[in-house]
Amino acid sequence: GSAWGPAIELAALLLNHSLGAFEAGLFDAAGAAPSTSSAAPDAAALAALAGEMAAGGVELLLVAGANPVYDAPARLAFAEALAQVPFVVSLGDRLDETSRLADLLAPASHPFECWADAALPRGLVAVQQPVVQPLFDTRGLLDLLVDWGAALGDPAAGAAVGMAAAAVAQAPAPAAAAPAPSPSPAYHYLRAAWAARLGLEPAAPAFDEAWNGILRDGAWQGPLPETAPRLRRGSSSSSTPTSRSATGARPTTAGSRSSRTRSPGSPGAAPSRSPPAVSTRWGSPPATSWRSTPGTPGSSHRPTATPGCTPTRSRCRSASAGQPAA
Repeated sequence: GSAWGPAIELAALLLNHSLGAFEAGLFDAAGAAPSTSSAAPDAAALAALAGEMAAGGVELLLVAGANPVYDAPARLAFAEALAQVPFVVSLGDRLDETSRLADLLAPASHPFECWADAALPRGLVAVQQPVVQPLFDTRGLLDLLVDWGAALGDPAAGAAVGMAAAAVAQAPAPAAAAPAPSPSPAYHYLRAAWAARLGLEPAAPAFDEAWNGILRDGAWQGPLPETAPRLRRGSSSSSTPTSRSATGARPTTAGSRSSRTRSPGSPGAAPSRSPPAVSTRWGSPPATSWRSTPGTPGSSHRPTATPGCTPTRSRCRSASAGQPAA
């Protein structure tokens, strides 16, 4: 049968329910780590990008893990704006509406085939590990970003590319020997970034032990973000002052996933079907942010996107546009 549709969505819901993902808060956007990017809402950033493209201010556009021609609001006229960009590169894994308008198709590997990491709600950070070799002649998104970062002179990316090249040149080890170093630049970049995060030297045995433990567990619990306490239905407290807010704090997540939902306070936002915000003892609930996701052509279904993949704009003359970040 089809790879998409209600059946596969129900299967995903049942799987997450059986794993306790909902109880663990992994889908609670309000508990996500604070964004390190612009404080402007994603909807406003996408609108600004479309306007800049339409004005001829973008020379090169990289699109990864997103289908903005399909997903973006019609008022942005994203396809028309895209036509004003001299060179468009699509790193998507499918020929969707945006990829069909690109000048170069360079499909990135599936998340099951490459290394990456992602910030999850409640301070969790997950490490994405390859479970199979790439089935086609593709490379991981982080591998590409690290390579481009090295070409632009980023020291961390350059060191990772050098270690990956040394691993490729190394002779294959016997079956009984220790595993050979990974030839993936993303792997070496992640190791260095995680060593800095844990405050350990990458060559120290203590880091190897910690790193292997994180890979075994699949995630690492960082500091919990500071969030306002939730107001349970029917609960109240006379000692807590009442506050009123039209919009809450914008939730942030890793990755480039989104829906058509807009924040009530976003510029040009369509009227919401939900009831208007009301005051609570702890303020209004957080507003929903707009993040772009890949969509199946001709379908309203939007599968989960690869973490950390968002449409990126870059000027050819910019020296920092290709700098990767773990």
